[in-house]
Order: sequence, then structure tokens, then C-alpha cells
Amino acid sequence: MEFKPLAWYKLRDVFEKITGKEIHLSRGDSTSIFWDPRDRYILVKCPMIGAYDYARYEHELAHVTFGTNPSYLRNLAVRIAKELDLVPWTSVYDYVSALECVRVQSLWAELYAGSHTLFTKTIKKEVTPLDVTLGLAFKPDAVPTELQNLKPIVDRIKHKSVWSLYDVAKDYLTTLKLRRQEREQQQKTGQNQGQSQQQNTPQQQNTSQTQQNVSQSQHQDSSIQTQQQSTPQTQQDKTSQTQQQNNTGQQQKQNVMQTWKQKDATTLLPNQDKDAKQRHTFEGDTPYDEDKYKELEDIDDKDSEDMAMQQLEEVKAKVRELTERERNDKRLMFPVTVSVPLRRRVATDDPELTRELTRLFSRFKGSNYYVPSEQGTAIDVEGYIQRLSGTNAEQWLDFKSRSRLTVVVVLDLSDSMEDVLELLASVGLSLRKALEGVKAIRFKVYGYRGYYGSVHVKELTEDEIRHLGCMGTTPTAEALEYIDTQLEGIADRKLLILVTDGEPTDIRGKRSEKTIELTRYRVNQLRQHGTQVFTIVLLPQQKEVQTWVKRAFGPEGAYTVAKPDTVGKIVVGMVASHVIRALTY
Repeated sequence: MEFKPLAWYKLRDVFEKITGKEIHLSRGDSTSIFWDPRDRYILVKCPMIGAYDYARYEHELAHVTFGTNPSYLRNLAVRIAKELDLVPWTSVYDYVSALECVRVQSLWAELYAGSHTLFTKTIKKEVTPLDVTLGLAFKPDAVPTELQNLKPIVDRIKHKSVWSLYDVAKDYLTTLKLRRQEREQQQKTGQNQGQSQQQNTPQQQNTSQTQQNVSQSQHQDSSIQTQQQSTPQTQQDKTSQTQQQNNTGQQQKQNVMQTWKQKDATTLLPNQDKDAKQRHTFEGDTPYDEDKYKELEDIDDKDSEDMAMQQLEEVKAKVRELTERERNDKRLMFPVTVSVPLRRRVATDDPELTRELTRLFSRFKGSNYYVPSEQGTAIDVEGYIQRLSGTNAEQWLDFKSRSRLTVVVVLDLSDSMEDVLELLASVGLSLRKALEGVKAIRFKVYGYRGYYGSVHVKELTEDEIRHLGCMGTTPTAEALEYIDTQLEGIADRKLLILVTDGEPTDIRGKRSEKTIELTRYRVNQLRQHGTQVFTIVLLPQQKEVQTWVKRAFGPEGAYTVAKPDTVGKIVVGMVASHVIRALTY
């Protein structure tokens, strides 16, 4: 299952408000998190594809939420490496950071249990510090049997504050080092036993050969004795001295290698998978008070757990507060200017179109309400409505005739709409005049554009429609969000027709995948709130164009128009058909 980019950015926005941190999000081959040394922002990178990537992304947000400090983690790694005589300290850092992952994930599980369940499925059966440590904490089946007894140590960091990390990490690495020494001792014992068995093997194979050479050796005794007497004593001394030097050098090299093995932190795990791909990294720095952190390291596990639970409750309270505030607060998260560009030249309605629409709509204004009986004859309408609704029929009919449909035409007022704007203004004026006498229909025209980092959007008066101008960019998502708030509370059936000619932009005029996803989200929100949405896009028939149109506005209700002079007829047809349907309901 692939997650749309909007889901990633919306979650980022939520936790920016909860944590008070500026969080940047970008795509990457693996998951990583970077803290800006000046404490201006935090950058999260992840593949941004499927559900497992989303779970790892939520894990990075857990680090931000529950106070992971990369500088402090490095400080701990350096200290523990010196105290335990382990090198390099970067390998020690892998274990420290893995324990920090366990700590923040245990708190995140209390916040979002479903997210934690999905995260545990991302833990792999690889012998790496990260996978083994996370596996011991949340997925023991993924850890080799010989390491299962380390689980109590790792579990100590769950639901604790960051200041318990030093004691737990030191105990964890000390135990791993002792286990490695035990494994090496067992290997040496096995090798010595094998060598002794080889040395005790009977040498029966050489017996027959010795007997055959007895006679030959007797004949050669005299010549051998002569040669031995002539060999200098100094040559034997040099040979023995060279052998002693070689033995000493080999012994020193073995001692150095043995010392390195005892210090090497990259071999703490049995059969460690050193070639496994690094899926999680911490980068950057965050300033902190070293003296204060060292002082807090002395707190016991009970106090540490209390501090962590207090932090968790504060986060939960912020989540509840944010949820309640966003439920009640209808203010927009971007600047809105209630204005539109105007020009001197004046647009007028099309008199012939106005007459046709007026005559068409007047035919349906006075439709009678009746309820046929089973035999097809009329029955007592007032009594029927009284029984169904418990209200007076005259009041009910008056309400139905007062308002049944709200029609909203939304016009893109960006620079490129200049050529077709006059035609659209004329159509809007004709529809407005034709619907003036129809009380059951509300007709509204909105114009929008982006200009100098702000969204300019406004419901247009008749005079503004006549003098309408074009200038700026196309922030369609923001305009639709604003109009959605304006339509809230209207109980009518609602129809929105958007007329635009270009790909959506943000309020700064930039096009991106995010703006398309946001536009689609706003269209879906309008539909969920009871508004039918149709989009007319003035663009040539091209495959790449059709692709972004469908992604931005959905597979249904989006029409691409190649000839600008036909857009007026399409708008009139859409509005007229829905008005007639509403009047005959």
C-alpha cells in the first residue's frame, strides 16, 4: 500500500505544533534524522513510499517528541568506550543509539498503539546492534537464542527518561563484552583439545620404514660422524638465534591481535552482520547542559520512569488540546486578503442567454408539491406531511421554496486567464440575472489568485464581476479551503464549479507534488461536507496534462476543455441542469 505525500506532510504539521520544533521532511534512500547545530530545525529523511516507511517516519517523530539529543548520545558513547576499553567509539554509539530507539518507541507505543504494532513488523532478523536491541525489546523471536537472556537489560530502558540511558548502556555493553570473552575462551579450549588428540596419535606408519633403513644407516655412520665433526659450532648458534627471534615476533603479533580483539566493539555480537544496510542514522548536534545531564544520570529507575510518564502525559494533553482546538477553530493557516483585481473596461451579460435562462427557470419556479396515492390520485398533502414530519405543511413548503440549492462558480484570476475572463464574466452576469427571481436558488461567484505570499479570494458583487481583472498565481487548494469554510452551515444541496487553466501552485507561486495532493485533499473535503464539485480546466488535450488534472481533481467531475470559447456553454449547461433538478425535487 502506497501512502500519498499529503499524509506525511499533515502528520509533520501536527507534530510541529505539539513539539514547537520546525520539522523539515524530504525523500531519502534510508531513514535518518538531522538536528541543525543552531537549533533552527530538524530534518527527517525517509523513502516516503509504503506503510513500513510511514511507521519508521513516525519513529523519527517519536525521537523529536520525547527529547532525543544526538550530542548527548555521542558523549555517552565516548565515555563508555573509554571506561570499558572499547574501540572504535562509533561502534559503541550504535548500541547507545539503539537503546535510545527502544526508549522513545516504548513511549510512542503508549501514544499510538497501532503505529507501534506496525513498527515492530519492520524489525529484521539481522545481527546488527539496531535489530538485535529492538528485537530484544519488542520482537524476541527475531533475535538469536544465545542472546535472549540480554532482554532484561534492554527492558530496563523502556518507559524511562533519557538520563537512565548511561547506566543501561554501560551494563548492556559490559555484558556483551563478557559474553564475547566467554565465547573466545570456549573456542580456545576446543582448539587445544583438538591439537592434543592429534599429538597422541600412534606412529605405527613409520615403523616399517625405520626397519628398512637400519642397514643403510649402519653403512653411513662413519661418513656422517666425519661430517658432523667438520661442521662449525657457530652455524648452529646462528640458526637457533634466528628461530628465537621469529618466535618472539610472532608472539608479539598474536598478543597485539588478541588485545585488539578484546577492545574491538564491532565484534561484540556473535556472527555480526557488518555488511547489513544502515537503515537508521542520527546526524547533527544539539546544544545541552553537560553538568545538568551528568547530575540527572544519578536518579534511580523509579524517578526516571516518573519523569518519562510525566513527559508522556504532557504530550497526550497537547494532542487533546490540538484536536479540540482544530475541531472548534475555523481559522485558516495562511494569510487571506478579501479582494480581487479590478480593471476599467466593463463586461456585460449576454442578453439572449439571459432571456433563455430566465424563461427556462421560470417554468419550474411554481411547481406544485403533491404526493400520489397507490391508485395514482392526489391525496391530502398537508395531512401527509404532518404525519411524516410533525410540522405544518405550509411552513415546510415555504422552507423548500425558499432555498434548495446553492450554486458557487469559482474563477481562477491568475495572469493566464485574461483571454477567457470576459466570456466567463458575461456568463456569470447572465446566470445571476436569470436566477434573481428564483428564491430556491442561491447563486454565488468567487474569484481567487495568489499575490505576494497571500491568497486573494472574495465573493464577487455584480459590479466586481463587470470590472474583474487578472493578476497573480493559482493557489487553488487554499482558495477551496477558504470557500469550504464560507459554505459551512448552509443546509442546501451545494454545487461548486471551478474554472481554471493551470496546475495549482502554493501561495508563493511554486508548483510541486505537494500542491497537487493538497488540492485533491481540499476537493475531497468539500465533497465530504456535502458539496458537489466539478472542475473545468482550459488546457489542450495532452496526456501529461490529463494526468495531473486527474490527480488534482479526481477521476470524476473534471473536464478538460481545449477551446476557450466553449467554456461558457459548459458552465451554463452544468448550472442549468442542477437548478432544474433542484426545482423539480
